[in-house]
Amino acid sequence: MELKTHQTRFFERFHRATRNHICPECGAKMSTVNKNYEGCSVFVWYECPEEKCPGQWLQRYSRDDI
Repeated sequence: MELKTHQTRFFERFHRATRNHICPECGAKMSTVNKNYEGCSVFVWYECPEEKCPGQWLQRYSRDDI
């Protein structure tokens, strides 16, 4: 059995959050709050809908991806 390090757990949470828009703090589905278009990029701001959770996420996409 392999012991997971703190860094490994962080990267697992990071990848889950980016792929599925899951809150890295509590695991709830995040909501889109804002989209900003800058050049060839789109920046999407996500926040956790849970009342007491501070989870938030900013993700950059190429305009071609959206």
